[in-house]
Amino acid sequence: MDIIEFLQLSAGQWFSQRTVHNLVSGELQAGKSEVNVEILEKTNPTVIKLCEQHQTDPSVAQLVGVQINWNGTINRIARAHT
Repeated sequence: MDIIEFLQLSAGQWFSQRTVHNLVSGELQAGKSEVNVEILEKTNPTVIKLCEQHQTDPSVAQLVGVQINWNGTINRIARAHT
């Protein structure tokens, strides 16, 4: 598997959730994230602009771009020890 195949397999919408319990402080952290991974072809205007900025020909080889959007929240809840 090369990097392009890996990125193509990673494309799509992803959801992540985590919870952390701190036994010393009693604090609880709960986080949720939504991640969107989009493959941008070498003809995409954003890819072309980046290539121009870095003096790279976008028509060369297997060049692609990846756009990643992340939206997440973390909630902290302090809990009293009993």
